[in-house]
Amino acid sequence: MNEPGGTAEFGLVMPFVVVTSKGGPYQDDAFVAGFQCGTIAASLELAMPLNVDRLFWPIFRTALAPQIDLLAMRFGFHHVEVVSSEEWPEWATLTITREAPSDAE
Repeated sequence: MNEPGGTAEFGLVMPFVVVTSKGGPYQDDAFVAGFQCGTIAASLELAMPLNVDRLFWPIFRTALAPQIDLLAMRFGFHHVEVVSSEEWPEWATLTITREAPSDAE
């Protein structure tokens, strides 16, 4: 929630009950990062046999970019674009394509 003069907070769509903030054994940030990487990996794996050329995530943790680049290569995607803003550098949009966009159009 973003309150005037306050800081923005992001809530989970799906609660994670095995994280330390809920009394579980797993660190919150690491668990969420792993979940997001797993979701993206599953999407890439599904996209491979369907010949999908482009995948897009509107909300993405910027720090995961190096890992996602490796996942993309594993599933035949070769261009990962991460775009963040100065206002929210820890969050970005993520676009993964099979080929880098060409300037010749």
